[in-house]
Amino acid sequence: MSGSAFELSVPIEKIETELAGIELALIEAIQAHCEKNEIGIRQLASLVGSSVGKVHYHLGGGGDSTLYNLLLIAQKIGLSGSITLELNPKADQ
Repeated sequence: MSGSAFELSVPIEKIETELAGIELALIEAIQAHCEKNEIGIRQLASLVGSSVGKVHYHLGGGGDSTLYNLLLIAQKIGLSGSITLELNPKADQ
């Protein structure tokens, strides 16, 4: 990603298999932003108020709450966007 916006839509039935793709897209956006703005891992950790180890861990895709933490990191470094969740009952229920 070269600083461009991205849009991603995932059916809820596929969230278990697609969650990694969402996290990877966020990681790529964060890394591209940091590279473009010459922000190193120590400065990034300072910007988001976290330890270098924790930021590195989440940028590596680790942990159960990585998506939440990646969204928090993205927000704190000035990336903007939106998340839309639309839940509807299945037709047979």
